[in-house]
Amino acid sequence: MIEETASVELMAPVNTIWQLVSTINDWQKWNTTIEDAERLTAGNWVPGFRFRQKTGRERMTFIYTITEVDLGHSASWTGSKAGLTRGMSIELRPVEGGTGVRIRQTASGPRTLGPLGFFARFSLRRNVRGWTQGLRKALAEMPTTAV
Repeated sequence: MIEETASVELMAPVNTIWQLVSTINDWQKWNTTIEDAERLTAGNWVPGFRFRQKTGRERMTFIYTITEVDLGHSASWTGSKAGLTRGMSIELRPVEGGTGVRIRQTASGPRTLGPLGFFARFSLRRNVRGWTQGLRKALAEMPTTAV
């Protein structure tokens, strides 16, 4: 198994970040590594909740299933396709002035071994960076209200 992690502190409350993360159908608007994403299950995220995600550069579509969730704080999901199993987790925690976000993505299977492993690791690195940079972008583009 290979893995990549990334962390970022964002100047927004946890519930604002959770709203961005949990609105799957909007991911491609702010995350440049995602070409398309769509909920396949209605309602709140619970174990068994499913969604489809197409990555941009790799042109691979995965059906992911939520495996663990603490609504508003953390979630993990996994999906498999063509000899590749991917997993991802996101954790949100309050920090002074905002939210600490930790993204972890894993991959396993034959497509992560040998020379293909280099490309799989590169993809994971790009994906976790897409999440952290994308969340920053989404926050910067959010309308603000004058006080």
